[in-house]
Amino acid sequence: MKIGVDLDDVTVDFIRPLLRFHNQTAERMISYPDVFTYTLEEVWGGTRQEAIEIVRSFYMSEAFDQLPFIDGALEALHQLSRKYEIAFITARHNEAKEKTQKWLEKTCLF
Repeated sequence: MKIGVDLDDVTVDFIRPLLRFHNQTAERMISYPDVFTYTLEEVWGGTRQEAIEIVRSFYMSEAFDQLPFIDGALEALHQLSRKYEIAFITARHNEAKEKTQKWLEKTCLF
């Protein structure tokens, strides 16, 4: 049996590192409680294309390569992998596919 598990903000902490990345160059500092939607231009302002470019830049950053697991997620995945095949699901853009696969191979040793 296979189990599908979402990556961002289910398995790994995505929004907080993205906000730190965004805030390094932003005029307005955004904190985690400010995020009410994944339509990020509604959160930090600007156009949809500007939001896409920020996320694409984040994908190429070192911060993206070091996304931390949410507390307890790795342990839960290890337990589930003893009985089930794990399939990771993500809405990440195709540009992040290779880096995402490498990160999973490096961090999910099951």
